[in-house]
This record gives sequence, structure tokens and C-alpha cells, in this order.
Amino acid sequence: MIPRRKSDIFLTSVLCRIISKGLLDASVEDVAELAKQVWYGEDDVVLDLKRDLSSRKLGLEQKRRALYLIDRLRRYPCLTPSKATQLKELLMPYFFLKPVEQTPIAKGLIDSYRLDKLAFDWGLDEDISVQMKDVLQYQTRHFAATQGCSTGYDEVAKAVPDILAGPAVGFKS
Repeated sequence: MIPRRKSDIFLTSVLCRIISKGLLDASVEDVAELAKQVWYGEDDVVLDLKRDLSSRKLGLEQKRRALYLIDRLRRYPCLTPSKATQLKELLMPYFFLKPVEQTPIAKGLIDSYRLDKLAFDWGLDEDISVQMKDVLQYQTRHFAATQGCSTGYDEVAKAVPDILAGPAVGFKS
């Protein structure tokens, strides 16, 4: 079951553990909990993330890690379109933090296909690709249904009957 947060401490502590250790050292459990909160948590998760990103306690590297995580997680189809839009809008004011020039280490990793392009774009030389292999099981329709969560899949399923019921294109009646 997706934990219903009584406060924002849960999200903040998970995010802080991930971005302070470094992405390569992040546990699968922490990445999974963050993903489930972003994907299926209540709508105020976006406000919590906004507050966390505006914290003066975060250094540039930690902020870039957090932005990369949000950017990566917002791209999964299990998110409702409205939440995906909110997360994209949350990231926009921080695009200026993307570096113009990448480090030689990051360039070498991206050239040898050992770094996520999104992490590279955020100026990182680390990503969560390894952990995501174990986290992807939580973005399925089946998982969401067992948790009673609303998803982007639900909205697609609702739209399909409307599309099918519409007039046939190219046929004269």
C-alpha cells in the first residue's frame, strides 16, 4: 500500500537520503519509495517537492540530483496527465541549472552509453538506471490497481471509448 503521508517528513527524508548519498549509492528501496510517492502520492507531493527544491540547505549538486530524479520520474505513463504537467512546471524555473559544458567524466560515460542522457543534461555523472530496473514493477497498471491508485492509465482507458464512439473518419454515411 502506498503510504498516505500525515506530513511531508517522509518524502523529504527519502529524497534527502538519495541526493545526499549520491545516486549510485541510493538504495533501491529509497528510489522505489520516492517513485511511488511521486507517481501515486497525493497531489500535495508536488508542493512538498517545490518546497524541498527551494531549500537553501541544498548544494548545487544535490539540487541537480533532485531535479534529475523528478524529471526522470515525471516521464512515466502511470502519472496522471495533470500531475505530469505540474511536475514539468515545477522543473521549468530550474532549467538554468543545466550546465552548458559537461565534465569530461560525464562526456566519457555518455559516449560509452553508461549514463542516462537526462542525468547528463542535468550536469550529473551518475544516474539511477540500475535501481530503476527493480522499481519499474511499481509503475504497472496491476500494481496501481492493487493499491487503489488513480493513474495516467485510467485516463487513457476512459478516453478510448470516446475515441471509438466518435465518427469514422473517411467514411461517408
